[in-house]
Amino acid sequence: PASRSRIAWSPRRGLAIDDVAVQAESRSVRIALSSSTDKTTVQASPEALRLLAPNLLDNAMRHAPPGSEVQASVVHSGAALELMIDDAGTGMSADERTRAFDRFYRGTQASPGGSGLGLASVYGIVQQNHGIVHVYSEPQKGTTFRIYLRRHAGGAGRTEVRSGTEMPAGHGETVLIVED
Repeated sequence: PASRSRIAWSPRRGLAIDDVAVQAESRSVRIALSSSTDKTTVQASPEALRLLAPNLLDNAMRHAPPGSEVQASVVHSGAALELMIDDAGTGMSADERTRAFDRFYRGTQASPGGSGLGLASVYGIVQQNHGIVHVYSEPQKGTTFRIYLRRHAGGAGRTEVRSGTEMPAGHGETVLIVED
């Protein structure tokens, strides 16, 4: 596994918005970024984090209809940094959601050009960095991915954990756990 270190993370750069802008324009999709923070510090692998958002944004843009908007947001959520990517695309059925993070799985609405490794990579990156990933989706209503990564509180090797704040718990959704 890649080594984890303390990373100063800014939403626009961390979500690679500028890197995917040409792709979004070619697909006639707008990316809207909202953030409750200009920058924060997380304990994670820098190499892995560089792959996380582009994979999610690419997936969202592939499934979003032309003229629509993909929303990317970043907020502090207790001891975690929450990244959310939301599209108004084709969505997934319950069966597709349970398989979304499987290697080489391509859903029934898969667009040309995908390998079925993007979401599997997202899942692996989040797990490697001790985070949580949730997927919310319904057919023809779009998909939302929420990623929670622990924020770093400063000082060598310390990860922020405050009394009464934990990583977010689920709210009745199905959570897929995959182990190799």
